[in-house]
Amino acid sequence: MISSKQLRHRVFGAYYREDMCDLYGARRRGLVKPLYWRFHPGIASRRVIFIHIPRAAGASVSASLFDDVHVAHHSMRAWLALEPEFATAAPSFALLRDPFARFASSYHFVRAGGASEVGLNGTFRRLTSHIDSIDAYLDFLDGKPALDLDFVMRPQSWFVSDLKTGKPLVTHLFHLDRDGAAIDDFLGRHGGSPLPHRNRSSGGPLSLTHAQRRHLEALYAADFELWES
Repeated sequence: MISSKQLRHRVFGAYYREDMCDLYGARRRGLVKPLYWRFHPGIASRRVIFIHIPRAAGASVSASLFDDVHVAHHSMRAWLALEPEFATAAPSFALLRDPFARFASSYHFVRAGGASEVGLNGTFRRLTSHIDSIDAYLDFLDGKPALDLDFVMRPQSWFVSDLKTGKPLVTHLFHLDRDGAAIDDFLGRHGGSPLPHRNRSSGGPLSLTHAQRRHLEALYAADFELWES
């Protein structure tokens, strides 16, 4: 039986509700907003927009700032299209993770069918059930547009950047692996606690061959550019 996400993808070219906001929010705001938009209550009360990049401490930020209420994977583009006044007035932030480390976390997440607190969506469990190696995972990702991938597989830049110019659209972009003190300070100024470590995936760093590293750098070129800049 075809799932609702597969049907949505066949009809609209998007698996997820958040993608409908991204695809049609600017042109069909009056229709998309009541059907697909989720204005997170913590974001409304804190008046700070968190752009949730999967496998980059999103559950930890939710625990720190939003009383463990999950933040949907809306891009900053969707916020600007559907809540333009709020999105231009409120500070926005995201946590970037080293692309190699995030790839390892994503790979383990997909292989295990999820992490300690969040599972991989059933549609993508079926689509990735054949993946049994790093090369198989890289081949699955290769050539697919972002909307054909689960959120954990998409480039980090997809969530935070203008897709035409590559320019970040969030006002604060932190490096998860080296900006710990700045992240805690920012969260504290907005009523949060120091960042905990939540939703751990099994497995550690991957030992990649030279060819695998080059393949990964090509797949996530925009992420490496964001990380290095």
